[in-house]
Amino acid sequence: MTNDFYILAMGRSGTTLLQNMLNAHPNAVVPPESFFVLNLYTKYKDETNWEPQTIRQFIDDLYTDRPFRLVWQVKRETVRGCLRNQKISSGAQACNRVKSSFQESFKSKKIYAIGDKNPLYSTFAERILKINPNAKIIHMVRDPRGTANGHINTFNRKDALMVGMIWTNYNECILKLKTQFPEQYLLVKYEALIANPRATIANICTFLNIENDPEILEYRKATIAQYDTYSTALKWKHENLLKPIDTEIAEKWKTALTPRQIKYVEYTTHKTAAKLGYNFERPPSNFLMLCRLPFSRLKFWLLYCIVHLYFNFPFAIRKLILAIRSFLGDKKYKKA
Repeated sequence: MTNDFYILAMGRSGTTLLQNMLNAHPNAVVPPESFFVLNLYTKYKDETNWEPQTIRQFIDDLYTDRPFRLVWQVKRETVRGCLRNQKISSGAQACNRVKSSFQESFKSKKIYAIGDKNPLYSTFAERILKINPNAKIIHMVRDPRGTANGHINTFNRKDALMVGMIWTNYNECILKLKTQFPEQYLLVKYEALIANPRATIANICTFLNIENDPEILEYRKATIAQYDTYSTALKWKHENLLKPIDTEIAEKWKTALTPRQIKYVEYTTHKTAAKLGYNFERPPSNFLMLCRLPFSRLKFWLLYCIVHLYFNFPFAIRKLILAIRSFLGDKKYKKA
């Protein structure tokens, strides 16, 4: 029996590092990030009649997802075979079969655990478990100041207050799953993964019911080879994965962020951070911060509403938007 699991976190929390480690395991696979699970949910969540015509339409809709189409690069025949080999009774089951199609890239493996990771899933955490109620959850978390450093200095998100609000929202959504599904939940700290990868990975393997394998710690061999296949849209995000694990990177925020940015992140994250084992005092507010807070909060809620509205639109509207985005942006996914 294959165990399905999700890696949930805010982006820049070490999820790609963990993904690459698990892909080095002979019995696990975590495909590249995509959106098709959320993208197809509204149309197929209640579908029970999985006749050949439904499967054909599902596959056509699946390939509107640009990351799936251009990064996974799984042939339609492979997906069709995975969907037709066994009877399908739900949209969730169909999505899981799509994930299994990625196994074709790992033919030498006997897969016991199939993962899925996408930072955006975190804000839809409860929906993800509705789609796949038996899935296990790996909650990946990083010191909010370290995560913020990645967003501010890599993704050029300069509003530290808003970045802190996103970190809090994502992690609070995932923490709800800990309460609802305690046996399916595992907290993994980025700092522990890079400081003591052997013990942390052993704990993850136990959680996923797969053997602990030393090959995981040799993940960089495959990562370096895979990096050459990345498109220009992906390469710039993951350059650090080519380097050996550096424990000092966890402390980089101390010099990369300004004192004001650190203060803003601490102000908006301290309560949730304490729940996750990151303890620091809430800094005092000042006039400038109090003036900025409403605007940062407005930007956060606008972003939140846009994302949630988008994934609740009828699929026909999303399909049109995806077609336009593909026309304008597919070239980014060409190999560098």
